[in-house]
This record gives sequence, structure tokens and C-alpha cells, in this order.
Amino acid sequence: MGSDVEFGQSIYEPFGIAQVEALSFGSICVMSSACGCRFFAEKVAGPKGSPNLIVADYCSYKASPDTIDGYKTLKREQREAFAETVAEQVAQEIVSRLPKTAEEKAAFIRRGYELAHRMSWDVIARDYFLPAIEGTFASRREMAHA
Repeated sequence: MGSDVEFGQSIYEPFGIAQVEALSFGSICVMSSACGCRFFAEKVAGPKGSPNLIVADYCSYKASPDTIDGYKTLKREQREAFAETVAEQVAQEIVSRLPKTAEEKAAFIRRGYELAHRMSWDVIARDYFLPAIEGTFASRREMAHA
């Protein structure tokens, strides 16, 4: 509740939502592009995004040449240099977004709460999980009657 920034830098996370739990308290949530809830968070935030969300994309490295062999020969030093570059860009983005006034902090809290409300487990169940199950049963019913 008292943090300004939440880091969820998973290298693999099917749908971890812990990365965005601090949203409702006005935090800036920094998740890796490998986090499964990234797409959900970006969808909820809308096309313009949100100052409350930052995605650190450690997976966007492009080998030269951009071939399978180019990636197979990727050296540890190259990977680490790329990760450092991404981390530096994320750090600069965090510093530029941190609220500097009480009004800015209040705006972060308001926006974060609204985002978190649209990402609750109730919303996930109602808008995604239950319709998927219903779609599965509907498909089975159609196949049974065919």
C-alpha cells in the first residue's frame, strides 16, 4: 500500500496478476513482457495506455542476422547488455512518471483504482472465463446435434 512502484519482472508467468495488485493504491506497476496478464492489463488500459503501467520488454532483442542461427550464437554478454539497456530505459520512464505533487499522486490512485477494478477476478470470471466455458459447451451441443 505504501509503495510507489511495483516490480513484476518475471521471465515466465502464465497469468500472474500480482504484478498489478498495487494498482489500486496508485502505484506504477512495472511488468515484464513475459507476464501473461500484460495483454489483459494493456487491453484494460486502452489504446493510450496508462501512466500506472510500464512494460519492460526484455524479449525484443533482434539478432543480426535475424535468423535462428543468429539467436543460437547469441552470447551472454550481448544478452546482458541488451537487458541493461532495457532496464535503463525503464528506470528513466519510472523517474519521469513518478508523481511530484499531492494532486499527481491522487490522480495515480484514482487511475490505478479504476484499472484494478476493471481487472478484478470477478471481471475475469464474468467476461472471459465463463463465456469461454459456455462457448465450449455450446460447441459440444452443436456437434452432438449434427
